[in-house]
Amino acid sequence: MIYSSVIKAKNGSEVPLFADGSPMHSKYNPENEAASFAKDANGGFIVVCGIGGGFHIESLLNRLDQNSAILALEADFESLEFCRNLDKVKKISSDPRLSFCTFENLSENLASTYLPAVYGNFSFYVYRSWEAHNKEIFEQIRNVVEESLKSISADFSVQSHFGNIWQRNILTNLRGFEGNPPLQVDCEKTAAIIAAGPSLDKSILELKEKRGEYTIFATDTAYGPLVTNQITPDFVVTIDAQQVSLGHFMDLEKSESTTFVFDIASSPSAVAAVRSKGLPIYFLRSSHPLCADPSLESCMPLVESGSGTVTIAASDFARQAGYKKLRFFGADFAYSSGKSYTAGTYLEKNFGIAAGRLNTAETLYDALMFRAPLKKAPAESLYSGRLENPFTSDVLESYGTSLASWAEKYGYKVEKSVFECKINEKNPIFLQFRGFNYKKYAENLIKQLSEIATIREDSAARDVVCKSSGTIKMLPYVAFLRKRQDFGDKVCFFQLLKLAYQRASRYTIGYEN
Repeated sequence: MIYSSVIKAKNGSEVPLFADGSPMHSKYNPENEAASFAKDANGGFIVVCGIGGGFHIESLLNRLDQNSAILALEADFESLEFCRNLDKVKKISSDPRLSFCTFENLSENLASTYLPAVYGNFSFYVYRSWEAHNKEIFEQIRNVVEESLKSISADFSVQSHFGNIWQRNILTNLRGFEGNPPLQVDCEKTAAIIAAGPSLDKSILELKEKRGEYTIFATDTAYGPLVTNQITPDFVVTIDAQQVSLGHFMDLEKSESTTFVFDIASSPSAVAAVRSKGLPIYFLRSSHPLCADPSLESCMPLVESGSGTVTIAASDFARQAGYKKLRFFGADFAYSSGKSYTAGTYLEKNFGIAAGRLNTAETLYDALMFRAPLKKAPAESLYSGRLENPFTSDVLESYGTSLASWAEKYGYKVEKSVFECKINEKNPIFLQFRGFNYKKYAENLIKQLSEIATIREDSAARDVVCKSSGTIKMLPYVAFLRKRQDFGDKVCFFQLLKLAYQRASRYTIGYEN
């Protein structure tokens, strides 16, 4: 508890006193004093550190539009309850734009309430007298805000980049999806998870010699090198939404013993390339809200990909198929032997074609490696053994950390390069065919989206709308619109949401056919 009592200001307003007896606000006219608080605020999502008598928060609310939101923060629960009993705080508590929290649940509240796609701008303000009396906890609060924003911003950055592509790909791929076939797997074998790191050049010989011991789950980039070395994978997993992923499947081998596993948000061009060869296709879904539909949940497994890596997606697919033992090949998460990838990837062909006397293939590979600052990596890799002169980056390092976290989460422990989980049951979705009715899915989606078109443009409606399933399904696309120069923060959330609805409707037109 950081407050001790309350006094009356000269104008009759309630002013809280800190533990040392000093007032948080003016003892004469706290409303006038608070009038200039955050006078440069432009709306969006605002965190206010220090509630006190609430005069500064009321001043801020009076200047903000109805599409903004304020999260007001106190040091602890007891201090928050103390403030809530003050007249001014009671008055402003009814404003739907305002919510309260404490330092203890700040991180959780930020993660659940600050949606960049909805609010756009983020601002952080602290009341000066509150900061002066709570310097230690204020530093901790600032650190929590910074760390939370890193995570939220990273997620928003991905959504704003891929939101348009994801929505188009999912709705396009669902048109041709009638249900996944049952899979035949031998879980007594070890699942070999094949990535395309440079170390695969050496370990691929072991794969050829011991092929019968493994069920091979290849990542998309590793598919070409395996085929080049006369190794037919059992599964090829891809989660890439970009058109460039088509390059992995341009020279497909006619082998019906390989099942191609696509995230439903994958490039439709890549799906079409595999389908045109008559090869088996199996779809999985990620956590994209468009996939949070009961009709999909019953026929398409939800597969984790950690920080967005296909290696983790392949591992999780193998886990859900029932494999207790995993062995990684080429999962270096580093550049080694002066190379970025193993030999035989689609990049090798692309770079070879683009190479010239003044722009060699080596130059192109170097540009790929040095696009981010590099640092020396340990010679011993947890997943792929000893590496030669390895270097890594923060991004690659984070991928390796995500895979380690995934393995720990599901009880896989490494011994002699094999990750083993003593108990692992097969996901029942793999066991039998379950059909998918696109017409019903589209009807349900249109119904949810149609409700968005009639919403009122005020803060009370926003809170209701943001919790609706139709809105949630559109948020990644709204994030994409937020980043467009002609939209950004110039257009309110409601208008962006309606535009997202219109774009999504285009892909479901004609579903009755």
